[in-house]
Amino acid sequence: MKYLKFLLLLFIITSTSFPKTINESTKSFIYEIVSPNLGGGTGFAVTDSLLGPFLITCKHVVQDSIGNYIDSVFVRRNKMLPTGQIVSDTSAFILRLKVKGHSLFVEHPNPDVDLIMIPLSSLNTTISSNESLPRLYSRFVLSKDQIAELGLDEGTTIELIGFALSPALSPNTTHYHFSRFGKIGLYTTNEFTLLINKKFKTANYILLDMIIRPGDSGSPIFAHIDSNVYLIGFVAGYSPKIEYGIAYPVYYLHDLMKAVRDTLSILLKQEKGK
Repeated sequence: MKYLKFLLLLFIITSTSFPKTINESTKSFIYEIVSPNLGGGTGFAVTDSLLGPFLITCKHVVQDSIGNYIDSVFVRRNKMLPTGQIVSDTSAFILRLKVKGHSLFVEHPNPDVDLIMIPLSSLNTTISSNESLPRLYSRFVLSKDQIAELGLDEGTTIELIGFALSPALSPNTTHYHFSRFGKIGLYTTNEFTLLINKKFKTANYILLDMIIRPGDSGSPIFAHIDSNVYLIGFVAGYSPKIEYGIAYPVYYLHDLMKAVRDTLSILLKQEKGK
């Protein structure tokens, strides 16, 4: 009887499908952001055929303690170790949010959505013109309709990849992308209000059944559905008392990029018409 129980347990263990983290090389578009006070978080780079490359993160990652945008942050490059792991390098480039008093970033028009796009161009970075930073193509940033087609629901397996370990480590050492799995705890298509960082904010949220740490802000979230992986959102904050994570659906980024793209197209047409 004990032998049969052992065989049954072995069958359950070997037949259970455990999710695997996304491919290591894919993680190279995720970056560590360090502010001058050694705070910071995570960001990910997206490139668009019209807009070019942008770094995406939460507004509070690049703001001071009273909510003002800081002038610049350090963004740490990635490198691959001999083991095949992607890590952040000690080498960093400067990313300026303001140049000669002018803001170069774009915020989401809803002030309750903690989202900012910062261009990665020669105007505001110390990146060499010959250097091409790894980035995600904009076609992987899904619209609201595309997200709806995925059938996201409570219990969907998700993966968060960020730099939660960074605040506890020396700024002069290599930092690892920190991957962990959880579940969607709540997903709705209706806006609702949450208390985030002592402020009530109203938006569409994905509540995550997993612990979120300060360095995770801005981290991309992936859904594992039918052996496929999809970028579905990014971390906005956490509730330390109840221990759940708060994220925004990625379609907020899709809509913001579309709005910027439409505005740029109009300006280009006006310039050609002169």
